Amino acid sequence: MAKKLDPYRETARMALEPWLVEAALACLPQTLSPAYQRTIVEATRTPHRVRWPEWWERTPLIQSELSLALLWQI
Repeated sequence: MAKKLDPYRETARMALEPWLVEAALACLPQTLSPAYQRTIVEATRTPHRVRWPEWWERTPLIQSELSLALLWQI
């Protein structure tokens, strides 16, 4: 259901599998706020592999976009 990333570190984090996110979103009776969407994207192990619903607003950043975004913050 979830994967422990870097299991040998004391501060390892858990991440949701894409198929689980898809199944959970398919069961929702209503859309989620952008804040909840951001939380789900951040908690998903590989968000670029998820087939997001049509109403989804927060598309995940791919690695190159994330690198550029971090670079502009410096």
